Amino acid sequence: MAYNGSTKASSLANPPVLVAGGLGGGADLHIASGSTLYINNDYGASTAGTYKAGQGFGQRLWMWHTTEMTSAPWDSAYFTDAGPLGMRPGDVIMMVRQGTTLGTSQYLSIGVIGNVSTSGAAYVSTQSILTSS
Repeated sequence: MAYNGSTKASSLANPPVLVAGGLGGGADLHIASGSTLYINNDYGASTAGTYKAGQGFGQRLWMWHTTEMTSAPWDSAYFTDAGPLGMRPGDVIMMVRQGTTLGTSQYLSIGVIGNVSTSGAAYVSTQSILTSS
């Protein structure tokens, strides 16, 4: 199943929704007490870089509900409109995945946005899955 992001017709669109922002100490925290904030947020940049100082490291929570039961959401650049939506590296995304027929398995998957490309696509770098059937 293809991802239907925010650019699809309103009857088809199903982008992740921001449910909490600015968790903890707020945006732009430094990692491991370094002086440079190492993130991979290249959205809107003309070329990819290894870090961008001061562009903020996540700490926001997103929710997405889908019938996608494959591993596709964990594939490279599945969320094609993450940059325009405001997703940043380090953001947490919770995915509620449910089958299309009654009685099929349900999954709660939790992942971390690891990179946002120059075109705005997000890469979910890790996941944890809780299941119910």
